[in-house]
Formats: sequence, structure tokens, C-alpha cells
Amino acid sequence: MLLWRDVKCVFVPPRSIPGTAPEEVSSKRRRGRKPKLAPPQPNVALNEERTEGNADGTASESVPQPESRLAPPQPNDALNEERTEGNADGTASESVPQPESSIPGTAPEEVSSKRRRRRKPKLAPPQPNDARNEERTEGNADGTASESVPQPESSSVSKRKERSYPRRPDSGGTLGQAVAVQVNCWDFEISGVPVHTYDIEPVKVIGDKSGTLKLTDTKLRSFLKEVINGNRTDVFYDGGRLLYSLSPLRGVNSSTVTFRECVPDPFEREGLTLEYNITKKYSLSASQIYEYVNNETANTNDIPQDAVKMVNCLLKWVTREIFVNIGKSALFYPKPLNSSPSDLYVIHSGFTCSVRPQWKVRLNVDTVCKAFFPAGNLADILFAKYEMSMYLRKNWQEMANDINGLRVEASHYKTKEGKSYKRQYTVFGLSKCTSADEKIPDLNMSVETYFKATYDLDLKYPDLPCVKVRKDKEVYIPMELLTVLPYQNTTATKAEVVSAIIKEASVDPSKRFNTLDTFLTEFTQNRHRLLSRFKVNIPQRRPLTVRARELPQPTGKFWAAPKSLGRGKWWPEKFNTAAPESVTWAVFATPPYTEGTNDIRDVCKTLPAVASKCGVKLARGPIFAQPVERARLSEKFNVAKTKGVKLLIFLLHEGEGYAEIKRLGDLYTGLVTQCIKSQTMRQKNFFSVLRNVMLKINGKLGGTNWLVTELKENKLFKNLARKKLVMVMGADVTHLPQSGHNGTARKSVAAVTASITGDLMQYVAIVRQQNRNENVNKEVREVIEGMDGIVADLLKVFRKRNNELPSKIIFYRDGVSEGQFATVLHDELAAIQRACSTAYSGYEPGITFIVVQKHHHIRFKPIDSSENVQAGTVVDTEITHRYGFDFYLCSQEGMQGTSRPAHYQVLYDDNDWSSDSLQCFTYFLCHTYMRCCRSVSYPAPTYYAHLAAFRAREWLKEAQSVDSLLANNRFKVNPNLQDRMFFL
Repeated sequence: MLLWRDVKCVFVPPRSIPGTAPEEVSSKRRRGRKPKLAPPQPNVALNEERTEGNADGTASESVPQPESRLAPPQPNDALNEERTEGNADGTASESVPQPESSIPGTAPEEVSSKRRRRRKPKLAPPQPNDARNEERTEGNADGTASESVPQPESSSVSKRKERSYPRRPDSGGTLGQAVAVQVNCWDFEISGVPVHTYDIEPVKVIGDKSGTLKLTDTKLRSFLKEVINGNRTDVFYDGGRLLYSLSPLRGVNSSTVTFRECVPDPFEREGLTLEYNITKKYSLSASQIYEYVNNETANTNDIPQDAVKMVNCLLKWVTREIFVNIGKSALFYPKPLNSSPSDLYVIHSGFTCSVRPQWKVRLNVDTVCKAFFPAGNLADILFAKYEMSMYLRKNWQEMANDINGLRVEASHYKTKEGKSYKRQYTVFGLSKCTSADEKIPDLNMSVETYFKATYDLDLKYPDLPCVKVRKDKEVYIPMELLTVLPYQNTTATKAEVVSAIIKEASVDPSKRFNTLDTFLTEFTQNRHRLLSRFKVNIPQRRPLTVRARELPQPTGKFWAAPKSLGRGKWWPEKFNTAAPESVTWAVFATPPYTEGTNDIRDVCKTLPAVASKCGVKLARGPIFAQPVERARLSEKFNVAKTKGVKLLIFLLHEGEGYAEIKRLGDLYTGLVTQCIKSQTMRQKNFFSVLRNVMLKINGKLGGTNWLVTELKENKLFKNLARKKLVMVMGADVTHLPQSGHNGTARKSVAAVTASITGDLMQYVAIVRQQNRNENVNKEVREVIEGMDGIVADLLKVFRKRNNELPSKIIFYRDGVSEGQFATVLHDELAAIQRACSTAYSGYEPGITFIVVQKHHHIRFKPIDSSENVQAGTVVDTEITHRYGFDFYLCSQEGMQGTSRPAHYQVLYDDNDWSSDSLQCFTYFLCHTYMRCCRSVSYPAPTYYAHLAAFRAREWLKEAQSVDSLLANNRFKVNPNLQDRMFFL
């Protein structure tokens, strides 16, 4: 293909009949020597070496290419494995990013003309842009359909009114104490040089002797990366299907063209030829980002995503000599930051680096940490954890679980000529016998004997099990001969990995920003040729300073008189409204707890006293207080229900049995359950621990721990009528692991919560399982299905509780990326409007649709302090959209590390919010989270939706029949708990 260096490439013209045999490479070239790269052919488009001219007219030197970090291709027999794993460096073979999907159907239902006359004109949700959102499917040479490739974004931003999101209603908020903060963003300059974009896809690798090799997509792409890494200096590659070039590739146009290029066999066994397809897609430039920033009618949906992706790809490409590129934007130092080999993970630090179109085009840089499985000799790695217990057969299954799915490399192989070479495998478990005892049936000898006879190797650990390296065959290799490849996901438990990462990554803002300055220094000193071609420049090394405000604190109402809630936290007092009646309760403890355990006695003695101080009427003693085997949990639930128990307290050893307990309580019996881990019982201030537990118990039993006066009385919010009720909703979708119990496919879970009281403290939740469709991308699956039915049912509960419907609905949507805004807004807003008008004739509440984003890399630092910014710090200029209605709010107290603000983007509003009103309303909602006496990082209804979705994940764990838990794809929460906060 690529005519970029001295290689012999054969152009294969486009053909209508897939599967036509490619032209043969001369056999003379292959005989008696290692495969070498021949000079380029005159008719090939991509193999020319381009020489740039200096300013004085002389020719500049060619820029040497760095060595590839990618693992070399495998020999024929090693490459025939049927497995699609990550590359050897830990990266995934990325598919081509999809364009924003066109929006199906019609616009959300319009409100009545009468309603329009008494309100300001509303902004309709985005409509499809058919010209830009078209997808094109190309065919591979083998006849299969290739992935869809994104079409170019228009160089001019669309100005159509119907695509607009709400504009900021004012020049920004003014309420609160003005402060200045630094943000981890830098002004960024890049020229608008044209960039040609190509879809490139490897088809097959052909061996001189063995013909077409059977390879996974990942292995095919590793050959393609080798080709691209070693070719022209004015191209860069996203690692998936997009290739960028500063000059056109001759011979390549909008029709798919097939090329063949000789590639070196890393094992020097035969000549290999890579065949790949390449298609010209479109041209673009970074100037599109500047067009977007300067366009007064542009909104978030108009961000030129293709241009942004191109610049981000460039930033990764030019730093690959220093950093290891993993994922979409993460760059990691090759040397681990810290290692814990006995726990089977090492932590690497690095950075994320991406362009953000804000008031200006800016570079956003942040630090990241990630845990990987340790690289090195497999036997040594396992010995660090197990030591001499490796020899005990009872530990072999745990050892197998630790290494299943890892990519390993064996280097003991030799050719007939005596040359050493390597093979890579995937681990599929361990043998049942040791190397000394495991027999090879066809040879009637042990594995130990075979390796001595064949490779003259004396095993150091013949009493250890072998590693199975084929899924469908009994092929074993002694673990001491295997090397774990770097940058693979660790198999350690998530909890311990998260704890370790938090410990390493949690640095105060001052230290974090100093680390970012180090990265900027390395980046600005980079002399990569592409940076010069694009004229990349960071004019100011100091991070951006912006104006922020500290919003006023709300007033809390407990049992006694109202008082101001502390900034970010407050001391718990007697509850505003305790559980409405006396509560009978019982205590059970799962193994290894036994009869008379101190923890059981402590709970029975202390919990009633704590409840009394909180105002909850808890019966003096429990009905039961005893250990229980997991096998008898269902029986104990039924007995407790028969005895009239309303609250079950469970003491759990390391959380064992939690999923089953929640399934039995929430779905089957309708009993309120509260679990306490054994390690929680060990904390010093046991009384305070139980007081925090009572926050959850009171909420689950129908009580209200405190009120936020401003929310109850609609103070500060002129757009909310004081005598009219408001419903606040939260929604989230969680994507479960790919397979569950017994290997069954997992589906995503969606949860929607809604307030049902005027004080916005009590919520109900509906949780449903999303339909699974393998033919759609993640963007479509993110849309919550059946939203109209969900909203209709939530409105029924609200009306039943209040004898009226809400006049306004404020909807906070979590888990939506910018590329999904249009689709989610179109489908879900229409469903909400449809639910209102269908369920109740003439009912048209005002609706505000807000997306809450947490997974970003914006961080704040006070100008005059090394500490975190105060809770309530809001920024709505400079780093936001210039004209759109969005803001960053750090609503929580920074307890560890650097606080992350939440980003709020208003996608639809006919409630006439001002910046001050919406920011305060949102901040005050962060004080209504009843699980703790702290303001949390985003509004309580969204947090509750997240909790409800994760509760469903627990229901699904080890469930024998998922269908029995569902009715019309909704989880069948017991009627006793449907209108309660069971998810707390």
C-alpha cells in the first residue's frame, strides 16, 4: 500500500468479485535469504519517501522513525489461535469511531399554542442532519462487510434553528463570593493545514510456504501498524481504521483499493505479504474547530468531532517515543509508578491529553493512573503471591483464575537451522498434574521429559502445574518458560485495585498541577516533524486562570429549628421525620460468625440507643439474633416475615451473601434489609458507625433525615411558583460485564428516579433491563427504553402521594457523552412529553433536561492555596461553551486528592431558568442525599438512579433465572418496597 519507504508493494486493482487470488510475489525474491524490502514500484501510491525543504532551499534530512512497541507478528502455527485479545502492548484494536447517529422519527411532540403564548419560545431538540450523519459500508476483499466509517463533518457549523440547544439566558451567574481558580487547560494553537483521511483495513497475511494465515483482527492489525510505523513521516494512525496524511496518497481515491506489501517475519521462517484495503474518505483540518468556537449559533451537537479526533490522534502519535499509548487518550510512562507483585498488579502513571473547544481552542491535560498485570516470568510472578504454597494442589484453581486470559510469550522454540524464535499464546487454565506427571498421549512421555528431549531444557520447577495454551486442545507449557506480556488488565479484585490507585493518584491540587507542568515541558520540547508541520504552539505555559464563585450555603431543617448547613458537611442531628411507626427487627450473621459472637451482641445493645437519639422508635430487642448459613437465608426471610419483622440487620464477612440478601428482601419478601460488613464493625467509633447506618435505615423505612429549606419553600427560584409542586428526576444506565452466571449474555440496566414529595427528599425508582441488540453501537443502547411508560408510572405515584401533578419536571441525566446528546435528548424528551400528554389530557408541565457528566478531566486549583476549592465552587465562563447553557460545579468537599467538578449541560429548557437559579437549585439538591451528612458530587436523584441501577446488578448476580426477576423487562420490586427508597 503505502508508498512510503523502500518496500516492494504490489497494487491490486479494485475487483467486483471478492476472493480473487492476489498476484504472486516473485519466488526468486524469496529464495535463499531473509525477506528484504525491495525498492518502491513506480505505480504504488504510498511508498514514496517525502523530503521537506528547509527555509534556505536545501533539502532537510529524513526524520528517523522510532522502534515500534507493538509485539511482532506470530509464526504460522502460533498465529492460528482463535482469539480476539488485546495487543501485546495492552492496547485494543479499535474500530472506526461511528458518527453521530441520525435521529430517527419525528421531533418531540410540540406543546399547545396556548402554552407557547404564555411562555418564552422554546428551543426544539436537535433534528437529524442527513447529509452529515450518513454512514457508508465498504466491502472487504474477502467479501465480508467492513465496519462503517464516519463521514466528514461539514467545515461550516450548522446554523439551523431546530438544532440549537438552549443558549445561556444571561452573561453568567453573579450570586456568591467571587474567587479566582486555575484550570488544567492551556490555550492551544494549531494551523489549518489540510489533512487527508483514509479508511485502512488489513485483509490477510500470506506466507510463502503456508499460504493465507488464519489470524485474528488484532494480529492482522499488528502487521499493519508495523507497516505504518516504518513509513512516511507525514502520516499518523489512530490504531484502528483511520489513517491521516498531510499529502494525498497517490493511486487512492473514494473507491477501495487493495495493496500488498512484504512484511518481515519476526521468526525469519518465511516471506510474508500483507494485503490491505485503503479508501479515501474525506479531507478536514483543525480550522474546523476554530470555526466552531467562533460561530455564535453553534452548540455542543455541532462540535466537529472528526477534526477533534484527528488532533487528539496527532498528540498521541508524536508522544509515542516517550509514552505507551493505551486507550483513546491515555499516555503512560513505561516504568511502573509502584508495584505490588504479591497482589498481581503494578501501577503506571501517565497523562490524558485532548483538545477541548471552549471559549477558545484549548489543551486539557490531566494525570491518570492505571493498574496492569505484572510483566515478566510467569512462575516468578505467581511465586511472589503464593510462595511455597504454589505446590499445593488446593491453590491451583485460584492460580488459574489469576492468570486466565493473559497473553504470554514462549521463547524456547528453535527452527531446523537452530535459530531461536518466539510464540505468543493465551492462557486457558492450568493442568491437573505437574510437569513431571502430565503425560503427552501421542508420545507416551511426560511434559518434563519432552522438553528435555526436544529442547535440552532441565525444568527448575517440575512439580508445578503446566499452563494450558489452547482453548480446544490439551496443549501445555511449563509456566517457567512463559513470559507475561506488558500492559494487560490486572486480574486482582476491583476493590483492592481501586484502593491502590486512589492511594497513588490522590495528590493535592498543587502537586497535581506541578506534575502537569512537567508534562507540558516535555511536550513543548518535542521536536517531532509533525508538530512543526502543524505549527503546534502553546503560547502560555501557565494554566488558565478563570473567574469562579462560591455559591451560598442552604439551610437545613432537622427536628429542631433550621440552621445553615456547613460547607460540604454537617453534624447529624435528630431526624426531621422519623420512621412513622415502631420497628420490629432481627439480626442475622453469616459465616464465619457463630452463636454469641461479640459483634452480634454489640449491635443488639447499641443500635436501639442510637436509633433513640435519632428519633426512630426501634423495638428494645431484636426478634432474632443468631448466625445463619447461606443455604438457609430464604427460610429465615420467610420466618421473619411471618413474625412481623420489618427490618433485618445482616452482619456479613467481607460482603459475602450480599447479592442474595438483597434479592430476597427487595424482590421476594419485601422486607427492609441493612447489611453491615465485619470490617465496618471493627472501626473505632462504633456509635458513629451505627449513626451513619441509621441514616440509611430511616430513609428506607419512609423517614426524612433533614430538609433543605430553600428547596421546600422554593426560595431563590423565581421561576418556580411557591405553591406549585416540582418533580425532580434522575436517570442512569449501567453496562454490565459481557457475561454473567453460567456464561449468559448480560444486558444493560437503566434506572429512573423521581421525587414524590414537595421537599424533594423522598424518591421512588423504576429499574428495567435494556433490550440487547448486537447490531447497534453503544450510543443507541445508552437511550433508556420504555421511558414513556416509566414516566407515566412515576407520575401516578406522585399524584397518589400529593393529590396533584407536578407543574414542572427537572430531569438530570447521567452517563451521556457529547456524541450521544442528540439521540438521547430526542428519544427521551419525546417520551417524557408523550407520557405527560397521554396519561393526563391537557397536562403539559414545563420540562428542563440536563445532562450531568463526571467522566472528564477538568480540575480546579485555588490561586492562593494548595488545598481543594470550596464546596459550591461554580465556573460558567471561559472553559464552558461560549454561548450554550452549561457550567462546572464542585459541590463536594475535597477529602482526598483533587476534587472533580461535575459538568452540567442544559439540552432543553422551558422553565426559564437563570444561571444563578439553576446553579443554586442544582447545588442544593446535592445536599439532599440521605446516606451521609455531606453534600455529594452531583444531585441526589442522579445518585439514587446510579444506586438503583447497581442494586439491579446485585439482583442479577448468581441469579438462576433472570426472567423470573422481570415483568415486561422491569425488575419486579416487591409491592411493599416499590414506593420506598429500597436502594439507599
